[in-house]
Amino acid sequence: QHRESDVSMKRRQLSTSRIFEEIQWIGAHPEIQDIAVLDPTFNSGNNYLAVLEALAEHEYTGKLALQCRMEMVTEAFLQAVHKLNKTARVVLEFGLQTIHREEQLVIRRLNNMTKVNEVLNKSRDMGIETE
Repeated sequence: QHRESDVSMKRRQLSTSRIFEEIQWIGAHPEIQDIAVLDPTFNSGNNYLAVLEALAEHEYTGKLALQCRMEMVTEAFLQAVHKLNKTARVVLEFGLQTIHREEQLVIRRLNNMTKVNEVLNKSRDMGIETE
């Protein structure tokens, strides 16, 4: 769901019931030890907190890599990740092309550096891995 995707393509939403059925199935198969969510808008939808809570509830034990939008990270999101980290290893992946304002303007990817520092500091303080 990158913003550069073909605009003629409609964003496809999986049904909530399917997502939670898959989480239940994953929980029943502890050999699944590496999940990568490749949607950089993961933490902008309606169900992302419920997904993390369900994975924690089913005691997922593997690695979960989440591509996230830094500016949309909330305290509730970090708390849900922290809870899931009791059994799993969650890694938050952030796309930060540059910290330099002039370059951000040229590439049209503005970053709120105060928010970036806040999220990285809170993640570190909570023991949440970031990339």
